[in-house]
Amino acid sequence: ATGLLLGEVAAAAVRRGADDVSLRALSRDALGPLGARATSAVNVAANLLLMGAYVACGGDALGSAGGDYVLPRAAFALLVTALAGAPEEWAEKANAAFVAAMAASFCSLLVLAAPSMNLNVLMAPPAADVGEALGKAAPIVIGALVFQNVVPPIAKKFNGDGAKIREAVLLGTAAPALCYVALTASVLGREGPAAAPGELLDAARGLPEDIAAPAAAIVAVFSSAAVTTSFVGAAVSQLEELRGVAPSFGRADDGGEDFATLYALCFLPPFLLAVSGQNVFLPLMAATGSFANPFLFGVLPCLLAWRHRAAEAGEDDAAFLPGGLFSVSALGSGAATLVLAPVASDAAHFVASAGDVLQNVPVR
Repeated sequence: ATGLLLGEVAAAAVRRGADDVSLRALSRDALGPLGARATSAVNVAANLLLMGAYVACGGDALGSAGGDYVLPRAAFALLVTALAGAPEEWAEKANAAFVAAMAASFCSLLVLAAPSMNLNVLMAPPAADVGEALGKAAPIVIGALVFQNVVPPIAKKFNGDGAKIREAVLLGTAAPALCYVALTASVLGREGPAAAPGELLDAARGLPEDIAAPAAAIVAVFSSAAVTTSFVGAAVSQLEELRGVAPSFGRADDGGEDFATLYALCFLPPFLLAVSGQNVFLPLMAATGSFANPFLFGVLPCLLAWRHRAAEAGEDDAAFLPGGLFSVSALGSGAATLVLAPVASDAAHFVASAGDVLQNVPVR
């Protein structure tokens, strides 16, 4: 729903003749320079966390050298950094190849897994508490909202055509969601060991031995291709945000771009995050889904849509989401809750920990 709101605001900006419809530009128009800087700062933090998570996942998909996770992650980081920094024509061709590999490996996984699926296993009552499990999974799921950063460029590509933008957002949301449900069902519909706390479930679990090894290889291809395309998208966004947050970043003395500095600022911090520990993928994704994405793709679209609809009162025909200001307010309240809930939880934990410490301080 917030993707539709973002598309509505971006489409209106395109129809007004705006050339820049990035989140930063839309925030500047609706919330002023301070709002634009805040949006850019949160976006930089989100991209940093996501790029670090992608490097960790992609490196692990390549394998480990005697239990060493740093070397595969370093190799993957070099690969995706070179791809993100390649000339646009080369990068587009390489990205198209990775997308094709991802689609082919995904279909292959479903074909291999289908004979081993058991609907009774899939429909069996969960052993763990569902509410607790959903609470732990929520930040990861919300992290997937990062796909909405392509909505403003889509609005520009379609010249503000509301029908085409709405269709693109709905299909672009539904198709990956259905693929995710299908892949998850193919894994959970097979008997096999549960994942250890803090670890990912083996997507090849429960398969017959004769196809387990090929399936594991296909999973590695799928994971590598998926995180490669995701990393490139986040890197392109990060480079633009770094230029916007501080124009002096990456500027040479002659006024041109200092690519070495700009690329170091973009690619070195995520690599350091990725090699800071072996099991960093889930914490990095959870941090993005707990703090950054609920603001960028939850609260922010509602704020932008509120300002837009308040300024364009009476022109509801252009609204992508019905309900006027009421629907925007309801969505905004829910998104704000997602942002504030982890902050309140962390604050309560800090207060409780501080209380325990103070209780143990000897009184003179």
